[in-house]
Amino acid sequence: MFAYCVDNLHDAHTAQCINYLKISHCRLALLINFHKDLLDHRRIIF
Repeated sequence: MFAYCVDNLHDAHTAQCINYLKISHCRLALLINFHKDLLDHRRIIF
């Protein structure tokens, strides 16, 4: 698990998350950005 804040979630973040899913053989990941006042998140299913 990695934790860092960015201004916006980009496609590169999603691609990195999908690569982690492939390597770990997991099926579900939550990509969460805590930088904004409102929580920005994506649910990624592999």
